[in-house]
Amino acid sequence: MKVLLIGSGGREHALAWKMSRSNRLSGLYIAPGNPGTDQLGTNLPHVDILNPESVVAACRKYRIELVFVGPEAPLAAGVTDALLDAGVPVIGPGRDAARLESSKTFSKQFMNAHGVPTAQARMVWNEHELEQELSKRQVPFVLKMDGLASGKGVLEARSTEEAREFGLKALANGSLVIEDYLSGYEVSIFVLLDRQGYRVLPACADYKKAGERSTGPNTGGMGAICPVPWLPDAMLETIEETVIIPTIQGLEAEGLRYTGVLYIGVMMTEQGPKVLEYNVRFGDPETQVLLPLLNTDLLDMCDAMIHGRIDQAFLETDNLVSVGVVIASAGYPFSHETGHEIRVTGATNAHPVTPKNLDALLFQGGTTLSPDEKLLTSGGRCLTCVARGRNLVEARAAAYQIADAVEFEGAWFRGDIGSRVFGE
Repeated sequence: MKVLLIGSGGREHALAWKMSRSNRLSGLYIAPGNPGTDQLGTNLPHVDILNPESVVAACRKYRIELVFVGPEAPLAAGVTDALLDAGVPVIGPGRDAARLESSKTFSKQFMNAHGVPTAQARMVWNEHELEQELSKRQVPFVLKMDGLASGKGVLEARSTEEAREFGLKALANGSLVIEDYLSGYEVSIFVLLDRQGYRVLPACADYKKAGERSTGPNTGGMGAICPVPWLPDAMLETIEETVIIPTIQGLEAEGLRYTGVLYIGVMMTEQGPKVLEYNVRFGDPETQVLLPLLNTDLLDMCDAMIHGRIDQAFLETDNLVSVGVVIASAGYPFSHETGHEIRVTGATNAHPVTPKNLDALLFQGGTTLSPDEKLLTSGGRCLTCVARGRNLVEARAAAYQIADAVEFEGAWFRGDIGSRVFGE
């Protein structure tokens, strides 16, 4: 099977790593890819992944038999619709279903319409409505930009002034969702969907804040663990009954059911699970800790999804714990520095590669190669250091051992990934 994987981050490096181990694979192409994926397949840096025609043309040129869309922007741009029209099987929703992620307003209306538990919210469309809503609320409360914002379109307002500033900025580009602040702890639930059934993967926890003890601004994710030791099995069943099934029934009712991945960000509150948001693809950095635990051929799972048999597919996970620590550039998640050379203590190559030891993985995200083949930083979140262990303590220690071996100017990471962090 010839596969085209769309994306260039740590998530796509992890997906490429997992796909490269498949007995089904006869060719792996990654558009645009990164230096890490280039070691596992063929990067296609000149394909415009936001242009459906460019992606379809690449599929024809390389005789692609399956496309897996990693990030959200190509989905919102309608890449899946164009691929399906061209007869190319694809893992990922069309533009209409992608609104679950690309529009916070649509997503909140969907939850309310289909009885999915979530925070009470108000949709705001102009400055007058914003001022009215701010006058009624006491901090803390949450504001969400309507469109895609790379995980940084959410503000947990601690003052009316910062809420107003954020709200006015958001309204310049669309609507705004203002909702109650929920206390508890977050879990990331990933569901594999096809037109007939679904499968739930092990739960992850994503550490979104820049600062330790979940302080500071939101980021795209500074680390993750899988599974979540403090999430009881009984609560997973409750999430399936009260969140996953109503969501899938809602997709069916609105003609939006798709073949792909559904992410559900859930806050575990004293009143039970409540949905924070939907994504219509795998998360980053959760993918990096989830895939190493799957004893399943990923392309077997993709084939089952394409043929409407995901509920019958073989799915086995290791009885281990996986921890991932993200190393970021100085200044992230705001204006950040790039172009610094990355070195790994003890590395035998000029740039880090995925180790042969399955218990130690280094996935590249914001990286690029210089003309003389040196690995440089090119983004905010540069690398995800992943380790597996028999328990959380063991995996956490190993992941930080990898992180400590990575060096570049301004490199930083959170020191509490794997700790049990709760909201206020």
